Amino acid sequence: MVINNITSRIYNTGLKSATEINEEFVVRTKEFEAIWEDLKTSTMQFPEQDYFIVGERGMGKTMLLAKIKIAVQQDKKLSKWLIPVAYPEEQNNVTELYDLWLNTAAYLGEKHPELFEDLNQQLEDLEINEATEEEAFKMLNDTLNQEKKKLILLIDNFDEILKNIPEKENRRLREIMITNNNLRIIGASANAMEHNFRYDKAFYDHFAEIKLQGLTREETKQLFDSKINKIENEEKVIKYKQHKLETLRQLSGGNIRNLIIFFDILLKNKNSSLMEDLGEVLERVTPYNLDKIKTLKNKQRKIIDFLAKAWDGTFVKEIADGTRMESNEVSSQLNALIENQIVCAKNSSTRKKLYFIRDRFLNIWYLMRNSTLANKDSVIWLVKVYESFYSLQFDEKQSYRTKAKRPLKIMFCLLEDGKIEDSLSIAKKQMANVESLDKFHHLIADYPLLLLSYQQYYVVKNYFDENRISNLKQRYKPIWYTLMHCLKDDYPDEFLKMGSELKDTVEDMIERVEEMKIKYQ
Repeated sequence: MVINNITSRIYNTGLKSATEINEEFVVRTKEFEAIWEDLKTSTMQFPEQDYFIVGERGMGKTMLLAKIKIAVQQDKKLSKWLIPVAYPEEQNNVTELYDLWLNTAAYLGEKHPELFEDLNQQLEDLEINEATEEEAFKMLNDTLNQEKKKLILLIDNFDEILKNIPEKENRRLREIMITNNNLRIIGASANAMEHNFRYDKAFYDHFAEIKLQGLTREETKQLFDSKINKIENEEKVIKYKQHKLETLRQLSGGNIRNLIIFFDILLKNKNSSLMEDLGEVLERVTPYNLDKIKTLKNKQRKIIDFLAKAWDGTFVKEIADGTRMESNEVSSQLNALIENQIVCAKNSSTRKKLYFIRDRFLNIWYLMRNSTLANKDSVIWLVKVYESFYSLQFDEKQSYRTKAKRPLKIMFCLLEDGKIEDSLSIAKKQMANVESLDKFHHLIADYPLLLLSYQQYYVVKNYFDENRISNLKQRYKPIWYTLMHCLKDDYPDEFLKMGSELKDTVEDMIERVEEMKIKYQ
């Protein structure tokens, strides 16, 4: 099927052909151009700037490295003297610097046998002693000088290599990189490289760091437009599901791999619900997430369980109380989790910090897989709010809006007449009835936002507070945080508890409130 060609090798991007890479490389273009402009203008007469690309798994690091490799190979000028060396994503055999030179020589011998056929064997034949690594590098460097070639080393999971080799050899590698003009490195990793920001590490402040953030709405559109162009008679199917794409983009943090998986699902399941589609995406990421959780220590898993179920930003004391651990022990475990990029922290209005699961899609996966029905219900309702809000924005067919138009009109009319209580009475009847919600579910978003446009902040807050048993804060999280934005001077920490998966929606809702102010007042 055509679908399989579109989403092929999403876990092994480095195995794609040059043609596939060039055709599919439609995002991360700004990051590529920043590096490419440097490479094109560089002569490597002197040691050049090294780069480090950081981004979560599925954010396009390997694809970016592959694009750089192909661009160098296909550039008539650069390819005459510059050879890109692309290593396998996992280099488990590199435990010392000598291993890196062996792998480099093996790659050169395989890809360019006319120049480097015997180099790998010469390095392997060296006698193992304290000087072996220096002799190996000298042989590599001398051969490069002899053949008038230079290398750009494209190393995925580069931080793992630096962790695996001794610190003394880290310093040796840095010395080579700042004094030798035959090599430059472009490394990549899912984790921020501590060597680049810790003063006591060999590569402190050495690399130019490029961070791959989640795709924006426009970048997501570019990605899907490029996929749609390859498929006949599917444009309308995707076009009418833009609200689904936007919902998953935000829930997954704009993760490219998850978005491509979702695209595959949209094509296969044309009549499925958004929750069914989300469930299939979550199922496909289960093996990776399970591995991620299993690597944690027992107490760390306990903290992750609490943070995931809390969902929003949480203080140390709350974690300690919820896990029955001492605060100092919680802090110690949190530091380890932050170092391993599992947890992130945000400053609050005081000296205390708020802690979150770093991968927000992992948090959602955990809620759907390992939590109570109430937790799962919160995710389902969040999806319903997203679907309701973005259906109005993206879809042309908005029949349910027509159905809901009359009760909503009766309610922004009562508000205009100052009859707030009468307006609220109608709203509460509508929003308390599940069947009514299915029929008029855009009221979930539009009516509370309409109240906010009339600056009825505490009317909305009281409604949330009065319905704690119904768990409305969890059900209507984006609306709650839109309210907290309006009241952030009174409740600064409450707004800061918002997870990043809500950021764009809350900003859109804030914009919607401003539009309503103009339209209805």
